[in-house]
Amino acid sequence: MNFRILSLSILVFLAACNNSDVSEGTFEPEPVPVVVPSVWPKDNVVFGQNVFDGGPEGGLELAAVDETPAVKHHSTTISGKTVEYTATAGHLIAYAPAEPASPATTDAQASIFYMAYTRDDLPKENRPVTFFFNGGPGSASIWLHLGSWAPKRLKTGEPFIPESAYTEKPATFPWIDNEETLLDKSDLVFVDPVGTGYSQAIKPHQNQDFWGMEVDARVDLDFIRRYINKNNRQLSPKYLYGESYGGIRIPIMANLLEAGDTKSYEPDPSGKKATVLSGVILNSPILDYDTNCGQGGDISCRGFLRL
Repeated sequence: MNFRILSLSILVFLAACNNSDVSEGTFEPEPVPVVVPSVWPKDNVVFGQNVFDGGPEGGLELAAVDETPAVKHHSTTISGKTVEYTATAGHLIAYAPAEPASPATTDAQASIFYMAYTRDDLPKENRPVTFFFNGGPGSASIWLHLGSWAPKRLKTGEPFIPESAYTEKPATFPWIDNEETLLDKSDLVFVDPVGTGYSQAIKPHQNQDFWGMEVDARVDLDFIRRYINKNNRQLSPKYLYGESYGGIRIPIMANLLEAGDTKSYEPDPSGKKATVLSGVILNSPILDYDTNCGQGGDISCRGFLRL
């Protein structure tokens, strides 16, 4: 990232302006009975056939999009406790909300790739779910995913990189359990915006159609709605996590969610009111490009915050 202007991770919890029943100011779910399945469902392997084009004119045919996820069950140790979880990788189509004048029409905008890690042994109503977005704009979720909060991470050694790595590029890095994973606090969903990773526009749309401040936020939000509805997470506490450009993307998404209130989601089968949004997390956010003196030009560095 070229736009890291803050070294402080900021945690912001929203007021309960959506009138949801979830408590504020904590990632800790209330204690609930743990029921571990005696037999986990079978893993599911998916072989994708699509070739992805991250260029401005990239786009897939709608018929080529397969929403069948790849699923694998794992266990890891967090704070001395064994945690069973499900890893899911796949695509979901982000549909634009139907126009009031023609509610039966749908617009398939983009095929959004995600990787999710979920604790299936805990009730979804009490279990938070957090959506992660790296910055850029134009970055996939690989950095927050493999370098920060997932149950596994790559051990790169940074910032203590051996001298040998500077003269000969390492062939690979060890794949290890991540002691700092947030899986003990929340289910985790890492999202690739359109034109990054394996996410792509659906024709006649092109990737570049979603490369703007407002349209980027809206299509990412349309993916979140789809994920929530498909996985019956309407009642779950929900958090949006954004790094760098997330300082701009995430507040827009949060505002759109709050403005839509419970209409953002399909009704929960229980009849209970959906939790619209519980909080946002900004990691080293850029909040104002006019303070980004690292990009050159006659810009003051007074906007830098250093600890």
